[in-house]
Amino acid sequence: MPIIEWLTNIDNSTKNIQIPDEIMQQADKEAIKIKTGNTLTTQIVKYKTGEQLLLHLTIEKDNQLVIPEHVKDLLKNAGKIRLTILGSKKGI
Repeated sequence: MPIIEWLTNIDNSTKNIQIPDEIMQQADKEAIKIKTGNTLTTQIVKYKTGEQLLLHLTIEKDNQLVIPEHVKDLLKNAGKIRLTILGSKKGI
């Protein structure tokens, strides 16, 4: 399976991360379901420190990943991050 990843910048007020259209298309080709309510297994790497987080993030309307409060604290002052999609599962 090819790696599906992208770079984005976040700040301390970021609540959701938009999934770019080209990532949506690539995930569709790899049969990864990016739909509202589904959960993505995602690795986030902070560029400044190299710290890695392995998370299950929920997809909200308009193809946005919801960042939970405890994760916002971990990403505080992160700036540029790399997100890698490792898989998906249907929401409950």
